[in-house]
Amino acid sequence: MQITIQKFAPGKIQLNINISPEKYEKYLRGKALELGEKAGIPGFRPGKAPYEIIKNQIGEMALLSESLNEIVRDTYGQALKDQKLKPAMPPKIEVLKAAPGNPVEYKAEVVVLPEAVLPDLTKIKIKAREIKVEEKQIDEALAYLQKMRAQENIKESNSEDKEIKKGVWVKLPELNDDFASCINSQFKTLQDLKNQLAKNIKLEAELKEEQRQEQEMMEELIKISHFGEIADELLQNVKTKMIEEMKFSLDGAGGKWEDYLKSINKTEEELKQRIDEESQKRIKIDAIIAQIADKENLKVKKDEVELEVNRFLQHFRSVNEAKKQVDLPQLIASAEERLLNRKAIEFLKSNVKIQMSNQYQNPKSK
Repeated sequence: MQITIQKFAPGKIQLNINISPEKYEKYLRGKALELGEKAGIPGFRPGKAPYEIIKNQIGEMALLSESLNEIVRDTYGQALKDQKLKPAMPPKIEVLKAAPGNPVEYKAEVVVLPEAVLPDLTKIKIKAREIKVEEKQIDEALAYLQKMRAQENIKESNSEDKEIKKGVWVKLPELNDDFASCINSQFKTLQDLKNQLAKNIKLEAELKEEQRQEQEMMEELIKISHFGEIADELLQNVKTKMIEEMKFSLDGAGGKWEDYLKSINKTEEELKQRIDEESQKRIKIDAIIAQIADKENLKVKKDEVELEVNRFLQHFRSVNEAKKQVDLPQLIASAEERLLNRKAIEFLKSNVKIQMSNQYQNPKSK
């Protein structure tokens, strides 16, 4: 396979790829076997006819045409690996020549991630914030459970055909050992419930703190790293994705996109211009992660991907329902990308200096 690279715009390159007949013959043979089984060749059992017989009956040009997508897909992927390219978007591919007995030639326009030159990671210092569980937080959680328990009692009363008028005052359950047992039979005392709430609050706070540290780490990395050119096409693509994410969140909250634009006195195009800096940050983060994954040769194991995919598929009632709603190859690719990103971030965190000072303050029982 012959590859030539041409840069023709900031952040964009063109790959010209030439595959000899000897290199793509295996694809023709595989396609011949597949088509031979379906079509049936007189005098031969399905799948037993020689390649030359199938080729003569089906036609070599037909075999090449049927195999072209696989040839391009595999050779393009190999070209990216050979040239150590990091594509940021799907390529634009144009087949230039495809004739039996001759090389297959095609070109691929590729938008690539900007090159990231990272600093000495140990120069980045992140100070962890102290985590405390305050008595007030536990009281608020208990008050929420009181209200929820009262609402459950109202629903139970309604199910027994007892009229509940609007505005009726509902007595909150007393906070005692019985209340704790009603929440979960594992809680024998109110203090057991309080202890569990403290643990839950602490875990949530730790997760938020971890996310904050990661965000601060990436912000610092962006500040002191050097980046190559960003293709305008990539920047516009990321802006569009961000707008779509905003629309999705707004729709989930019951809002309307048109009303939101009016509230900020912006058109959608003006909003895209406003999120230019944030879009560039996203691209630079992707570039940093890709650089780390490549430099450190980070890999995702097959069983890790399978576990991630199975966790997602468990949300469906059945395998048939999942097949109808999920593009499995795309799901696998997304799972692999998420896991690789996670590994890259964990590598960064293990090398960046994070001054740990987290403490847990045990709440006093009332």
